[in-house]
Amino acid sequence: MCCAAILPCSHTALLRALFAASGGFDALITILNVAYDVPEGRPYWKKRSVAFALTLFTGLMVIIVLLATVLGPQFGIWLAERVNVSRYFAAGWPFLRWVLISSFTVLSVESIYFVGPNVKQSLRAQIPGAMVAVSSWIAASWALGWYLRHFANYNRTFGALGSLVGLMMWFYITALALMLGAEINAELLHSAGETIAEKGQERAIEQHSLPTDDLRKSA
Repeated sequence: MCCAAILPCSHTALLRALFAASGGFDALITILNVAYDVPEGRPYWKKRSVAFALTLFTGLMVIIVLLATVLGPQFGIWLAERVNVSRYFAAGWPFLRWVLISSFTVLSVESIYFVGPNVKQSLRAQIPGAMVAVSSWIAASWALGWYLRHFANYNRTFGALGSLVGLMMWFYITALALMLGAEINAELLHSAGETIAEKGQERAIEQHSLPTDDLRKSA
């Protein structure tokens, strides 16, 4: 009886958490539209659905990255002792681990740039901005951690809210890094002489031109 009552509550709490997190991605989509200098022409439900999908996908990527991080560099040796795997895997796992972490991190940011803004573009075109965003985010996160450890003492200033203030600063740095990568992708499109097309723009043009085509056929 208790388990039956707990399960719906846990599902409701999970949905509320996902909806709250999708609100952050909804704000991120607005920031990306500003970086690409395009208006948000999609309806509210579609933009919110994109934010919810990005929340789920990014959460999955974060779980994979955390799993590769938690397994540690000795996972290859541990696995080789219990399962019949190649010794090359055991020797190369410390390098493969960081390749997986970097690849999935870049892939998650690249997917945000591809799906998030109201811009029609290719997935491959997001690689430069994603790599710059991830590199600057790692460097800025390390610099923030070094600053918090050696200079700032938010627990003395803000008390119990000190950790929350540091976390909000990290969120702010993350948003700046993502916007920097989006600006780089937009500038690369401009420098290549390509116009930034909005999603659904061609469909709207086709629908607008249908009456003219019908008049030509009737004439």
